[in-house]
Amino acid sequence: MPGRGSTRARIAACISTWAAGPTMYSTSGLRVLLFFFFGGIPSANAQLKWATLEQLVRPAAGASDTECDFLFINEGKEPVTIVKVQPSCSCITSTLDHTTYAPGQSGVLRVHYHVAGMRGLQTKTIAITTQPEEARQTTLRITAELAEAYSVAPRMLRWKIGGTASEQIVICRVHPDADSVAPRIGELTEGFHALIEPSSESERAYTIRVSPDATLAKKRGVILLQFKGEGGSPVGFRIALIVE
Repeated sequence: MPGRGSTRARIAACISTWAAGPTMYSTSGLRVLLFFFFGGIPSANAQLKWATLEQLVRPAAGASDTECDFLFINEGKEPVTIVKVQPSCSCITSTLDHTTYAPGQSGVLRVHYHVAGMRGLQTKTIAITTQPEEARQTTLRITAELAEAYSVAPRMLRWKIGGTASEQIVICRVHPDADSVAPRIGELTEGFHALIEPSSESERAYTIRVSPDATLAKKRGVILLQFKGEGGSPVGFRIALIVE
């Protein structure tokens, strides 16, 4: 029976023959030869199968935080260790029951998403790194669909120089699910006046009446409207005030 050195020599000769031009050895056949030439039969693949790679969450209006779970199972024949969980944003944190999962063992990655101050659709990712090397790196995606807890319009008011210093109206609306009280004026540039009143159209709407002292010269200002968000943290909206 030929020795290992003789077998390696034969495989090397086959590789040389294949490289010289079309032969009976296919590309897939060459891969098999290379496996034996460089170290033998590969071990069974270890991998985690995830129930889903994407999650859509819809926090209540004005919520500061939300959570979701990513379920998985080790469908391979070897243990898999999760060595790194890397979120794309510091607003994402996560926990695991274990770090190593035996063949057939399932697990849960619980994700905590801090969404305070965010609006609209917000998508973040989480990169999962596992060992052994045969296991694939996986990217999870979580999207938060955030209801607008507050709306303020318009966000800019204008008066003409030499024109009438008339009142202009800003309407504020609070989402029915938002845990908030009436807005307050957190900042107002000198030379302008503002008054907040409940709106007649809804108990969750407010009217802000804004006017300049005079319109004799060009000037700019701002009014900052603040709402008390969930957990007591303020949520602010700035409205530009312009005389020109």
